[in-house]
Amino acid sequence: MADAISIGVAFVALAVSVWNAFRTHSHNHLSVRPLLALDCDFEGLDSGRIGVVLCNQGFGPAVISSSDLYLDGVQLPRDPGPWNNLLHSERLGHFSAVSLPSGTVIAPSERLWLVFVRRGKVGGDRIRRFYDTMGRLEIRISYRSISGEAQPEFRECLNPEINPDSDILQNSSPAV
Repeated sequence: MADAISIGVAFVALAVSVWNAFRTHSHNHLSVRPLLALDCDFEGLDSGRIGVVLCNQGFGPAVISSSDLYLDGVQLPRDPGPWNNLLHSERLGHFSAVSLPSGTVIAPSERLWLVFVRRGKVGGDRIRRFYDTMGRLEIRISYRSISGEAQPEFRECLNPEINPDSDILQNSSPAV
């Protein structure tokens, strides 16, 4: 009888150990999971910039596999970079853009400006055109965690909100 109890206790201990290992493994994967989000800043009061920011709100680094930009449902060419192609096609000079080549790493809490202009560099009419263009965009980013685990594709249609009474839109010509 004592042998049966010992075997039962050992079996329960083994089951608890296996369950604990599984939970620890799950926790470790969650603790390094990245979470991408977009932020549109059209006031530029804190940063001095107006544009679109990609943020990693997760606990682990995001490793970019690919990124695509769609304007009115049509994919923009990847070369020399979808944001640069967008700025050129929409005649949005003075704006700066970055590309997200495969292998780009975005650290937790990092904010990466995808497209921006310095506040005061362009007039309200160009800011309004930029705002209207951003409302026609969809961004898609494939990425993975640092452990190599593929994350759900990040897909977001940009629907920026801007205060129509903002002083940024009142200036119809660029500041000198």
